[in-house]
Amino acid sequence: MKILVLGNGAREHALVWKLSQSSHVQEI
Repeated sequence: MKILVLGNGAREHALVWKLSQSSHVQEI
């Protein structure tokens, strides 16, 4: 699963960090 997150706010950053901890996410 590939995920692209647009935005540089705290919420987006937290979301990316949380997703990066998931074993299902291979690339962000």
